[in-house]
Amino acid sequence: MKVAASGNTNSIRAYPYIVSSIDTRRNRRWPVLMANGPVPEPNDGTWVIAGSGTVGRDGTPTAVGRRALFRAIAERARTSEAHYGIVWNEHACTFFLADGSTVEGLNPPLGEGVPEEPGYDSSPILCEPVWSVALRGRGPGYLCISRAGRFVEVSAGARLVLADFRDFAPGGDQDPAAALRTPEGKWKTGGSWRGQPIYDIIDNGLVLGPVQPLEHGESIILRSPWPHQLEDACNQVAGRRLPKAVLNAAWAEVDSRGESLPLVDVLDAA
Repeated sequence: MKVAASGNTNSIRAYPYIVSSIDTRRNRRWPVLMANGPVPEPNDGTWVIAGSGTVGRDGTPTAVGRRALFRAIAERARTSEAHYGIVWNEHACTFFLADGSTVEGLNPPLGEGVPEEPGYDSSPILCEPVWSVALRGRGPGYLCISRAGRFVEVSAGARLVLADFRDFAPGGDQDPAAALRTPEGKWKTGGSWRGQPIYDIIDNGLVLGPVQPLEHGESIILRSPWPHQLEDACNQVAGRRLPKAVLNAAWAEVDSRGESLPLVDVLDAA
């Protein structure tokens, strides 16, 4: 979205940036280009705010630029009935709700870059710290448990897809996965991609990373759960009665009795 323009100063800085809520677990981050004069439309999801007095000599948004950005996001939130936010700096943000209201915040949300953004395929991926165990048979592939104070979340999980190189032939300067291949063109073991450890590479190019809760999978949040409450939640998320070894390991994680139980036997039992 553009605002009337004149002059030629422009700047893309770390702040501000736009976030939009994709689902309960993810936010999308959109860069902002602010300029005092006309600039070409990037066509990559960047928000363009251009107009006389939008940025100062050092590229910092002025009060005029901040108001223009505020109006643009408020209009998008109102017309799309979606949730947006402006992250002004690391300690300030404005949330725009679908009903047109706004809420100021001191803990800005993080967000993933848009696929068209330069460097998206190599930018770090944010992961939630979770305990997980593989499940065999029907139902989700993994059971995940995460904790925040007294609250415990039990959710279905899966290996995070870090990259998909199945459409790229090995070799040559155009191979984006060259760093993951041996000189003979075979996949290397271990390593990392986009800031996360590589667990496996399957189907000749699908790079799998840590286990993460499914974006739209079943999730149950408990407050200071008793053993039987956690057990019921684990069975419900798994869609079946889990072996006692798995349930004991889950309770050991929640009860914080030092380190979690070894998962070698648990994996066999799951």
